[in-house]
Parts: sequence; structure tokens; C-alpha cells
Amino acid sequence: HGRSSPTLDKLQDLSEAYGASPLLLVGAATLIQQGTTVDALVERFAEQMRELDAAGTLVAARAELNDNRLR
Repeated sequence: HGRSSPTLDKLQDLSEAYGASPLLLVGAATLIQQGTTVDALVERFAEQMRELDAAGTLVAARAELNDNRLR
């Protein structure tokens, strides 16, 4: 099977072409690669997002954005 490492811009282009969010494409690829279930993947994602939020990482990341783009 082929492997690739698309850039964020390429991921955005692919998501627009498929009419899906970049998160959905990454999630689908992760689900297939890890052989997990949708529920397990969603729970893992939610847990990791809560950890980032609790650590203040999301607030810090938002501070680095200007009009939804990195400064």
C-alpha cells in the first residue's frame, strides 16, 4: 500500500474536493490504519482535545492566529 504525507494545504485541497472536513479525512485514514472503531476513535480524539484544553494549549494556539492564519 502507498504511503504519503500530505501538507496541510494539500489536505485542505483534498477535503474540498471530497466535500469533507480535513478532520474527517485524517480520522478515516487513522481508523483504517489502526483498525479501530469509530466510537473508539471519537473517544480518543475527545479525550486528547480535553487534555489540550485543560493544559491551556488551545488558548495559546488561538493567540497565535490572526484571522484564522498563523501570524
